[in-house]
Amino acid sequence: MDEHDTNPGRIRRTTAAIGAIALILAACGGATPSTETPSSAPSSAPSSAPSAEAVTLTIVSWVPEKFYRPAFDLFETQHPNIKLNLEVTSFEAAVAGVRNRIENKDISFDLFIADQSWTADLGNAGVLLDLSDTSYAAEARDKLPASVIAASTYNGKLVSAPFWGSYNVLLYNKTLLENAGIPFPSSDPTESISYETLFAQAQKAQAAGAKWGLFWDQPDAYYERQPLIESAGGGPGLTGPDLLTPDVTNAGWQKALTWYGKTFSDGLAPRGPQAEQTDAVFNSGEMAFYIEEPGPTAQLDAKFDFGIAPMPHFEGGLGYTPTGSHAWGVNPLTSHLAQVEEFLKFYSTEFDGAMAGSSVAATPVLPEALAARLAATAEGDPRFTGLPEIVAWEWANAAVARPASTKYQTFEAVINPAILDIRNGADVASTLAAAQTKLEQLLSR
Repeated sequence: MDEHDTNPGRIRRTTAAIGAIALILAACGGATPSTETPSSAPSSAPSSAPSAEAVTLTIVSWVPEKFYRPAFDLFETQHPNIKLNLEVTSFEAAVAGVRNRIENKDISFDLFIADQSWTADLGNAGVLLDLSDTSYAAEARDKLPASVIAASTYNGKLVSAPFWGSYNVLLYNKTLLENAGIPFPSSDPTESISYETLFAQAQKAQAAGAKWGLFWDQPDAYYERQPLIESAGGGPGLTGPDLLTPDVTNAGWQKALTWYGKTFSDGLAPRGPQAEQTDAVFNSGEMAFYIEEPGPTAQLDAKFDFGIAPMPHFEGGLGYTPTGSHAWGVNPLTSHLAQVEEFLKFYSTEFDGAMAGSSVAATPVLPEALAARLAATAEGDPRFTGLPEIVAWEWANAAVARPASTKYQTFEAVINPAILDIRNGADVASTLAAAQTKLEQLLSR
């Protein structure tokens, strides 16, 4: 997801089917997260002894209240001694402002949004409470996928509580493919098509009358380019024990972004639309293939028949999906840890809470809730057939998170404009070389 977007799905049934999908997703849980970024550890958790006193938990977020209200209402009904006060602020205030408030010993709030791409940065700054020894952490490690836990882990410690996730799949317009004589891609997650084949088929569909051959829901973001680059063998772009060494000029980066740039220079993909406009382009019925996150978070109101396939791959590589989204960070100065833990468990690891918390355009990370959400989507609209199984497989086998670097925000601030330049026709080699030089200067400080 794009963390700058107010829609968390972008910033994003039968009992037997739900159970089967949940088992696949749960199979990737319980692993010990990696500890790639050593530095100063976040604060340790204070005592979480239960208390019957009535307390108010204040939560800081830039996400509008409508996305939280169903879950907040249910939580307060189930926990009558705990009230929730949401402080909605700007994106900038939620990022830099919360950090400054904690560093200045502000005890006026208990929880805040901590996007998983910020885990290492905020963890290194010491503004995330270490949850590793809490009862919440024990439940999270038991119930959530390992990739989800890893994205909330810094220096071997669980420092945030994930509650929303993300993924991508390949959508295709059945009418446009039929007109071009192109066979529908398989919905079997182990049989994805290659990016090489996708490019050729997009060209063929366009030659047969499609206005556009291929597009992405977030066309300029590293978030959706990372799977492409990783599939080409380029790696995340940051290496070394602290993930502070840029590596964006290797053969995999060159291959992936040359392919990506060619989709625009050859006219397969439109150069103009921005992330908030891309669903409308697919909804128009004039695009053959589209990579995005459908389901609970989608802005799809397409009136034509479409199908869903797993993420493509470069030949010899894996069809990765991007992942990672929103988590709750805990103010290390909170005096309400017992109540905070109840809230984290409810939102992150309990089925009722995860379902309520994802009832307004969001993707839950709890496997059973994700399975139920996607199964309901597929049952309500047969065009989404195969979505639950594809996402389950991708999360268990091919989910790639943004690099857990303390300088990830700096990295993204350089790479996203480079991607945009390539989309607009800039030379790939020189653009990546300039980005490499700039990153070397910035990350060495």
